[in-house]
Amino acid sequence: MGDTIRTPKKQTPDPLHIPSPKDQKENPMKQTYKTSDIYVAALLRTAGHKFIGLTKSGVRGVFEFEDLSPSEREKLVVDFFNGQVIQNIRQYVDNWMHFKKLVERL
Repeated sequence: MGDTIRTPKKQTPDPLHIPSPKDQKENPMKQTYKTSDIYVAALLRTAGHKFIGLTKSGVRGVFEFEDLSPSEREKLVVDFFNGQVIQNIRQYVDNWMHFKKLVERL
């Protein structure tokens, strides 16, 4: 008669997922950049840098990003502290709030 085929639903990734060390070992040769500054972390994510993970260091979180171009990242951070970065402020705030929740979960 009317048999229905059920396909498994795609699970959407948890937006607060903290990648495990196993996730991070996939490509051990890639350069990374670490910062404990949540404002810089939100800046990097808003600028499109790939977030790798978060670790705890004392009472602070240390954010780790893939660092494909250290010179571009360095210029972005310097421009940020000099007030010369123009980004989508809503996305920046969303990223900051996301990271704040991740740190609270540590």
